[in-house]
Amino acid sequence: MTNCAVIGAPKLSEKGAVPALELDDGAVLTEVGALLQYVADLNPGAGLAPPHGTMDRYRLVEWINFIATEIHAAFVPLWKSDLTAEAKEATRQQLLRKFGYVAKRLASTPYLMGETFTAADAYLYTVLVWTKFVKLDLASLPALTDYMKRIAARQSAQKVRAVESAPA
Repeated sequence: MTNCAVIGAPKLSEKGAVPALELDDGAVLTEVGALLQYVADLNPGAGLAPPHGTMDRYRLVEWINFIATEIHAAFVPLWKSDLTAEAKEATRQQLLRKFGYVAKRLASTPYLMGETFTAADAYLYTVLVWTKFVKLDLASLPALTDYMKRIAARQSAQKVRAVESAPA
């Protein structure tokens, strides 16, 4: 595996608040979709992304893009302190509709791509965790709450949570 470091995006990129990964050669890769696929491709045996050129790979890209553009981006207004309560509630309802689409898929399969956990699942889980910070109740979408429990039970998710909660 190549050595790389996650670096604060504002330090490395004019794009603003996007994740950034500094590679061994000093190059910087940004944007969640690119980073997820890059990291998945570092270890193809982990199964986080289907092989290039397959329809399954394009389905993965489709899910990652949906999460990035329709869900992740929709959270932005909820982080703003100057947004009215009514506008925040409208944003929450919009997010619930988008999460409803995802829940419909997850009602019939354990992961977005079927039986296999992929990079898209890692991303979806991340944005689902944000719902507790913006007071978005997912109780009406039991497929999503079951999915969150399933992902949280994974050893890899437990390791990440331990790192995130460790003192800096």
